[in-house]
Amino acid sequence: MRVPLLLGTILTLLALASELRGQDVAWQQAYESAKQAFAEHRYKDADRAFQAALVQAENFEPGDPRLSATLFGLGIDYYVERRYEESEPLLLRVVELREVEATPTPDLVKALLQLAELYRATRHLGKAESLYRKALTVSKDLPNADAATTATIYLDLGLLYSDQEHMQNAEDAYLEAISSFQKADGTANIGLGFSNLNLGQIYEAQNKFAEAEPRYLQAITAFEQASGQNTSNVATALDNYARLLRKMNRKAEASKAKKRADKIRRKSGS
Repeated sequence: MRVPLLLGTILTLLALASELRGQDVAWQQAYESAKQAFAEHRYKDADRAFQAALVQAENFEPGDPRLSATLFGLGIDYYVERRYEESEPLLLRVVELREVEATPTPDLVKALLQLAELYRATRHLGKAESLYRKALTVSKDLPNADAATTATIYLDLGLLYSDQEHMQNAEDAYLEAISSFQKADGTANIGLGFSNLNLGQIYEAQNKFAEAEPRYLQAITAFEQASGQNTSNVATALDNYARLLRKMNRKAEASKAKKRADKIRRKSGS
């Protein structure tokens, strides 16, 4: 189970360009229109606005960060539309532009991760792993290393290894993710929940029930702390926990967990 790329996160990334230097009016208007259209899921309109902004950005001086910001925005827009062949060269160019900067920045990490996600989505798993590893190295070397970013990279690596059924590598990555998420602030609870949930599934599949149980319980707690007791993520974790309890012949507890999961889904309509 992977953590979806949240719209709010994408919009935060796109908003970075609003603070850049020497804003050109035509570029600014097109870029703001693109962000607005993207936020409203009007992706075709966002395409056109990003393309108009790109025409302006291509004429800026070399090294102007508005160019990479515009390329990144259009690349993400194509990615969300699953237009992967069009997204790839844009994201590759963003990485190239960020890599020539004097010192690594969080924006380089974000570009590497987005390109890795694209390769994972298109099943170029070797390329994806290489980019995740590169992002991990850059992230750790940043002056103000962000524990949540590092944790998310480990979570992504765990998902990648799970896809390949490299379970020992996946387990190691999830354990690293959990350790890093625990060092981050409260906004990391959703990632902590998924890391524990995915690790619990690995242990359950290996019949390591005593190791799986605390992972599912920690996933439930993390999801509750992230967004409340009655969300779809809590229900999913409860379903996994109920299945495990049935395998352990703890039928009464399993029934209780399953009933709570069903109640949450009825309330939320999910």
